[in-house]
Amino acid sequence: MIKPRVLYTPVFPYLPSFKQHHVIVVTGSHNSAYAFDFTPVNQGSLKTQMDLVLGKNVPGAIRVLRIPDAAGDLDITNSWKSVSEKSESTTDINDRQIINLIKRTKSWNTEMNMYTHNCQHFSAFMQGLLS
Repeated sequence: MIKPRVLYTPVFPYLPSFKQHHVIVVTGSHNSAYAFDFTPVNQGSLKTQMDLVLGKNVPGAIRVLRIPDAAGDLDITNSWKSVSEKSESTTDINDRQIINLIKRTKSWNTEMNMYTHNCQHFSAFMQGLLS
């Protein structure tokens, strides 16, 4: 059974100490860590940021990043900083449990709202999938 843990990362790059963004980290059977998160599409756009602050819904995306041989949270955080909005495809992953987990996340509604449907709600959803 895969055990999730939450890695707290900055919401905005210009506020690095405001670590309210949840990234779910799971370790696969091949000693690779996989990071999952739910984030707005075009998160760098001022319009997207303003819509979020005003409580509007924006398109969101689930990102998945395989981090081979991750030694700790710093490795994961540093790898995560360079990830784009694209996720890895399941064809790039050899771990059956992780592939199944990715497939199960497809039931998540990807319309994001800063207050009612955000990365912290996704974190709870992921933990429910893995309990």
